[in-house]
Amino acid sequence: MVLGGLVAVIAGVGAASTVWPPPPAVPAPVATATEAPPASAISSSWFCAGGTVGPGSGARPVIFLANPTDRAVNGAVTTVVAGATTAGARRDLVVPAGGVVAVDPGAGTSGSGTVGTTVVLAGGGVVADQVVSGPAGWSMAPCASSTSSTWYLAGGATTGGNDLSLTLFNPTASPAVVGLSFYTPGGLVVPQPYQGIVVPPRGLAVEHVGDYVQNQPDITTIVTVSSGQVVADGLQQRSSAAGTGLSLLLGAPAMSNGWSMAATTDVHGGTVAVHVANPGTAPVTATITAGLAEASITPVVVTVPPQSAVTFRPTSTPRFPPATPYSLTVEGSGPLVVTRTVGAPGGAPAWGDLRATPRAAARWVVPAPGVPGAPVVANAARNELAIADTGTSPATVRVTTLAGAVVATVHVPAGSLAVLRSRQVTGLSWLVVDADVPVVVGADAAPSGAPGVVATAGIALGG
Repeated sequence: MVLGGLVAVIAGVGAASTVWPPPPAVPAPVATATEAPPASAISSSWFCAGGTVGPGSGARPVIFLANPTDRAVNGAVTTVVAGATTAGARRDLVVPAGGVVAVDPGAGTSGSGTVGTTVVLAGGGVVADQVVSGPAGWSMAPCASSTSSTWYLAGGATTGGNDLSLTLFNPTASPAVVGLSFYTPGGLVVPQPYQGIVVPPRGLAVEHVGDYVQNQPDITTIVTVSSGQVVADGLQQRSSAAGTGLSLLLGAPAMSNGWSMAATTDVHGGTVAVHVANPGTAPVTATITAGLAEASITPVVVTVPPQSAVTFRPTSTPRFPPATPYSLTVEGSGPLVVTRTVGAPGGAPAWGDLRATPRAAARWVVPAPGVPGAPVVANAARNELAIADTGTSPATVRVTTLAGAVVATVHVPAGSLAVLRSRQVTGLSWLVVDADVPVVVGADAAPSGAPGVVATAGIALGG
């Protein structure tokens, strides 16, 4: 009788599955190349590229390693210079529990030019961020926690005084072969000199996009690696009547149907441009939604043709409020790549770019442009922390220092935005954001000509 009962139960389950279809498969997480391995990981790596060293450097880099865990993590960094014939400079280090270590890639290196740095750590939980600075301005961008065989960068420009360079960093022990293609308002451009680029093991290749993609205002770069893997960073120098700007932009290793930015602010006389690129072969409908602290905005819907990009400008769309921070979410009917460019009406720097975040997370580290007492540029500091709840459930969020001291607790309604500007979250202290539901985190830094010119997304913590 027991056996018969068991057969009956199994039969019932089989019958039910024929009536109700199984639930849809959960989509695989989108690769970000910026998520920190969990603290339990045996080892982890970060790859930082795009800065320049030596006399006359226009983008001097400083790398920061932040450790929100409760134990010190040992590691080593190795920096190589593009075109160098000697092995890179290697240095050992320890990232203390709840602390930050600053690394100068130019220290101990010979030669000058673009550099790539590999960070290898005996454990997980540590994040890496890079700040570059020079006469044109300064910028913040995360390092990459993984290599990839594809990279996408949207929103570059080679018009007028604008210069775009692409750094291909191969931190592996095997050569990589890379091809570059570009989507522009004039169509697809595939320069022959950018096909079959060989990037040596533990080496770099630097390509000046304007050499073959000239006078283009909106460029989407596609990096395709036919052999091996690399990390791709774009370095954009912009110039206009309002002033100059410098942006370091880590490429996206994958397209995504959804992208978000925690806070955007339109200022009088400034510009905000959201570059929505579709590298695919079919049109994509993109729905652009804004989240505010106490209001809602009717979404904007745009169609992005295949192998092209559409630039959406909130500053010329009346429904977007001036001088009020709002989050931005771009949801596509197919995969996209999204980047934001902010231009200031005046001040320095006047231009900056930010790659959107492809997925929300429950835990983030928020970088600062330096450490207490040691800003990367004079008077540099974080001047606001933004937390966007892009989901359908309200979020309770706790902000702490790296060492775990509570700084603030905030409740963010679903679809809303919280912007913190208290002295506890401003300055040069690195922060950890923990939420009970996934959120999107970003920060704005000064000095700059306008909010968003020097901005950074949070770095998600795995585990």
